[in-house]
Amino acid sequence: EISRPALFLAARAHVHYRRKGGVKGKILADFLVGAHAAVTDMTVITRDRDRYRSYFPGVSIVAPPKH
Repeated sequence: EISRPALFLAARAHVHYRRKGGVKGKILADFLVGAHAAVTDMTVITRDRDRYRSYFPGVSIVAPPKH
């Protein structure tokens, strides 16, 4: 279950993303993951480090090196 603070944070981040021209799609799940990690102080394992760092700068990220 995702907490209300995480849901609110995910919604705010997603609105910001859409206002910057982001497209709809499966991306909302990434915002839920990022917000949950931010609220619960967890680490995210992802290949999309730039999105998480842009919208959830305080979240620790583990990602493969960029080529």
